[in-house]
Amino acid sequence: MTRPLLAVVSKNYFWTLSVAHGSKKSLHRQRSRDSVVYDVHSRESLKSKQVYVFGFSATGALGKPGVGGVSRPTPLEYSSSLGVPLKAACGYGFTTYICGGSHGDFGVYGCGINSDGQLGSQSVGLKTKLPTGNSVNVVPELVRIAICLDNTQKQIYRPSHVACGRAHTIISYENLKDSNSDTPPLVFSLGNNVFGQCGREIIPGEKYDRDVEVITKIVLPPEIKSIKQVC
Repeated sequence: MTRPLLAVVSKNYFWTLSVAHGSKKSLHRQRSRDSVVYDVHSRESLKSKQVYVFGFSATGALGKPGVGGVSRPTPLEYSSSLGVPLKAACGYGFTTYICGGSHGDFGVYGCGINSDGQLGSQSVGLKTKLPTGNSVNVVPELVRIAICLDNTQKQIYRPSHVACGRAHTIISYENLKDSNSDTPPLVFSLGNNVFGQCGREIIPGEKYDRDVEVITKIVLPPEIKSIKQVC
């Protein structure tokens, strides 16, 4: 099974989340995008973003329940209460987004396969079979991934980056209100940790399930003051 293809359109820029060799112009656009990480939370940027999805969707990774495949770029369907998708990451049959609202409410959302708890413990979901015959637990539409921050942290931190592996998710939080602050970044992981990819101790024979939520706050070296990318 291939990963879902996904594209984000913002003003005159177009890029995909797949790895590809592009022209100098496209590389310049990508660098321009990467250089404005801390501007994506501005109200102006919230007005100019639209997400398009296409590819294999039977796992719910495209947020289109009941659809087996999408052959052309199609706008992502989501409730306006979620805000606007600002960043996205594709895993193996699941997708995550950082969404932001005009009133300063930012969160991480996901849809697709959740058999290993990579989208957190969710009250919604269903079992389905892939063309390979394997049964998986899926979240067919976008849901919020709850990360436990205390009240003080909620006032300071905003999600800055998200990344997905085969069956795990990495989310970073930073103080995006004050870029000059010494507030250290936070990094959390969810999902399968069989190789230590969640940044915690490997537990032989550990069971993973959508109902078993294991969210790990990864201990960062003290010299890390900011995060440019997670993967």
